[in-house]
Amino acid sequence: MLFRRWFVLQTALSATLLAGCLDRPDTSMFSEEVSDTEGVDTVDTFGPADTFEPTDTETPASVPGAPTIGTATRGNAQASVTFTAPASNGGSAITGYTITSSSGGFTATGATSPLVVAGLTNGTAYTFTVTATNAVGTSTASAASNSVTPASVPDAPTIGTATRGNAQASVTFTAPASDGGSGITGYTATSSPGGITGTCTASPCTVSTLTNGIAYIFTMTATNTVGISVSSAASNSVTPATVPGAPTIGTATRGNAQASVTFTAPAITGGSAITGYTITSSSGGFTATSVASPLVITGLTNGTAYSFTVTATNDVGTSAPSAASNSVTPTLPPPPAGYSLIPAGSFTMGSPTGEIGRDTDETQHIVTLTRAFYMKTTEVTQGEWKALAGGTNPACFQSTTGTSCTTSNANDNGPVEWVDWFSVIAFTNALSVSQGLAECYTLTGCADPTNGWHDGEHADCTGATFVGLDCTGYRLPTESEWEYAARAETTTATYAGNLSGTITGCTTLQAALDGIAWWCRNSGNRTNLVAQMTANAWGLYDMLGNVWEWTWTWYETYPGAETDPIGPATGDFRVSRGGGWYFDPRYVRAAYRGGSGPTSRNDVVGFRPSRSVVP
Repeated sequence: MLFRRWFVLQTALSATLLAGCLDRPDTSMFSEEVSDTEGVDTVDTFGPADTFEPTDTETPASVPGAPTIGTATRGNAQASVTFTAPASNGGSAITGYTITSSSGGFTATGATSPLVVAGLTNGTAYTFTVTATNAVGTSTASAASNSVTPASVPDAPTIGTATRGNAQASVTFTAPASDGGSGITGYTATSSPGGITGTCTASPCTVSTLTNGIAYIFTMTATNTVGISVSSAASNSVTPATVPGAPTIGTATRGNAQASVTFTAPAITGGSAITGYTITSSSGGFTATSVASPLVITGLTNGTAYSFTVTATNDVGTSAPSAASNSVTPTLPPPPAGYSLIPAGSFTMGSPTGEIGRDTDETQHIVTLTRAFYMKTTEVTQGEWKALAGGTNPACFQSTTGTSCTTSNANDNGPVEWVDWFSVIAFTNALSVSQGLAECYTLTGCADPTNGWHDGEHADCTGATFVGLDCTGYRLPTESEWEYAARAETTTATYAGNLSGTITGCTTLQAALDGIAWWCRNSGNRTNLVAQMTANAWGLYDMLGNVWEWTWTWYETYPGAETDPIGPATGDFRVSRGGGWYFDPRYVRAAYRGGSGPTSRNDVVGFRPSRSVVP
């Protein structure tokens, strides 16, 4: 039986050819029918002329293989991701790739590696996968990339305050509001001028190696792993500085309870102007300040040796001290010209019982004076009084001639008189003050202790307190000092000898008086110019005659041998000594004692100051 069969071609034929052959509708490809011979079906084979020609050929395809992920690199709110194309494109050309983030599903597409994924959040960690797409579809995703955290440079810090130091400045700041998504690793302060920097991990930052004396401002930047922020605003201006160098000590010169010290300013001011200098004593820590050399340091103790150092100060602080000065020992300066130095010593005070004109209160006794003292060589003149009393002249004999009181004010070298004891005390205080010395008296009850004495009448005062013999200022001599100075180591009635003959009148010559004293015989019935007669051995003029002289001492009966006596604390009369132009020889002796109430005054009493020699 004849029949047609579809024949499976041998293995050399491809599936596509077979499919093409089977699709053909005719059977002419077979040469003849196959007959059933002897019970066996036979098949005609292809003849040589038979050929196969396929029609309408198509290429099969699928989705690509997965790309190979590369490296993700962070950026500012983005990441760049590299990848490698898949080994198989699935039989169809790849038309693009897509990167997808692990968090947020952010994507980026493109035709080649790398691709940049934007819109990410700085500070958030991301991984990425990549897919490939062809005409058939999209591949499976690649493996995940490395993790990256997008970030940018930080915001600028907020500047705070710059504070100067020694060749440096400390700068405060506030961290920026945003670190850019990456932790800040440090801060940098930069100076202007100079561009000098200092780094730190927190506020404040210190910028060193600045130049003292130059003004600087500073800006701050913040750094993270991405980079450096923009600069902050500028700080306040500061000028680094330090304490000055030590001054160079000069020479110390002693004075009265003080010293004057010279010095040279330091070569280095420390970058800040020197505002002052301080002298300090080696003993007692006495100080004095000023803005220039020399400095005078007061309050020192006379007789004590001192050396001195000096420091310089600016608005940063105080320098180290200089080297020490030479050593000086402060002491009282001698009085101006017109004073004699009276040495310490002992003498017999009073008069011997056989002395002509002797009075009963002149009992002899030994007095020891342990302190030397200065005494004015003349009685205080009208000119000297006026110089301290604002021109006021209380004297009676203001003319160089005549025996009556005048107001001519023309006898400056005549002794001042018509001055009560309180006024005289006030004058010595004023004299002390005028020479920078301590006042030796404190007056009480005076309505005007400063100027009330100018007219010689200070009757409103009720008392005076004496500081003592160690006072450095001017004072009245004690009665003992006065007689000691008047005698000048003589023992006779006057320092020119003893009196002789009649001593109760004003007509008898007295060799022991006429050449040394103005008394009633030779005075012309008035005071005379000072220093016209012969001085005693210690250079003192008119210790006898011309005018009586007030002393500090209250009148009393001599108590016996004494050392440095100043007299009783109270009394009725203040002692005056020396006699005057109106008196006969009995009163013009070294031992004679006169006296008056402290508020009394007349034209026969004046005074002369003295001053203790104090170390």
